[in-house]
Amino acid sequence: MKIGWHLGNKKPVTDLDWEILRTVPPGVVVLLPKEGISPEDGKRILGVNPACHFIIRPYFSPREVTGPVLQEYIDFCKSCIDEWRTLPEGQKHLQVFNEPNMPRWAQWEGFGDQLEDMKRFEDCFVAAYSQLKRHDPSWLIGLTPLTPGNRDVWFPGDARGYYYFHGPSGCAENLTAEQRTRAFHESPCRYSIEIADEYYDHIYIHETREAYREGWYGLRFSRYNLYRPPKPVWITEAGFPNKDNMPEWAESSLIAWFDRLLTENVTGLALWILGDNPQWGPMWYREGRIIPTVYAIKRWRDALNNLQEEDPVMPPMRIDAAAVHIRWNIEEAIREIERGDTEAARKRLKRLVNQQNGVAYRLERNLKSV
Repeated sequence: MKIGWHLGNKKPVTDLDWEILRTVPPGVVVLLPKEGISPEDGKRILGVNPACHFIIRPYFSPREVTGPVLQEYIDFCKSCIDEWRTLPEGQKHLQVFNEPNMPRWAQWEGFGDQLEDMKRFEDCFVAAYSQLKRHDPSWLIGLTPLTPGNRDVWFPGDARGYYYFHGPSGCAENLTAEQRTRAFHESPCRYSIEIADEYYDHIYIHETREAYREGWYGLRFSRYNLYRPPKPVWITEAGFPNKDNMPEWAESSLIAWFDRLLTENVTGLALWILGDNPQWGPMWYREGRIIPTVYAIKRWRDALNNLQEEDPVMPPMRIDAAAVHIRWNIEEAIREIERGDTEAARKRLKRLVNQQNGVAYRLERNLKSV
């Protein structure tokens, strides 16, 4: 899994940003093109890590989406990918639009959270994808990330009806494969989901210490994946939503979350956010210095890289992450038994104690490297 950073919005890369990028060389960066960050910055980032992936997301201001407005935005996207065309093949990605499910009254970047809004987004995404792929097929175009909630996907307590990822048949907690297929075919955005090269998500931990254990919160994409084909998943905004939501337990919570994501279908994530915009940050430094959490992320990533060099199958596991991992799996096994799926519970518990890839083995391997 590639760990990286979401660069600042509408601000140049600062000296402290560069210090963070050197401390944790990014596997991925997310950026707004033409907003203070240039292709020259991209070359410098490639100097830090030549394998870094770039996800550019041209900004789309909140306004009514008509044919001329849509074409203006698509043409803007074309100019952005032309400007960044020298990025390495396979490492250049494009996000069109942003958080389309934001209600229209919010005056954000969204299309809205009603059925007609979902249909408008479907038409606009398909049109943008088609034109941009013809313009430069070397770019990977991902399905636009949704804001958590606002009719992205149903969870218990939500109203029945249409959601971006499914139709009314998906409004149930436990779905059979047949029910999931039917719900997906009811989705107003089915074709967008099918044609996208990959998927982008916004998943935050927020104020809940173990939100990564809660599918409706820290691992919302687990529910998304019920309706998506098996393609790469990038979390383009990850971690904590702003500086006020980074409590004293942020470090251990992030590390445990990374360990969980190793077992999920996640290609990489960009932690929110660098830059010095007072609305959102500074997230990762205080009083002119990098906060200790950045160095903890570096240690985790270095340990993962070192262990994978020895054994590419086995990621390391810290003791605190192991405790979370064990507790979560036991609770999942109990739920599976209660649902009558004893075979799934048996396999889950067997994986915990397996001598070749269980938790004890992973802990032993990791502690030897400390």
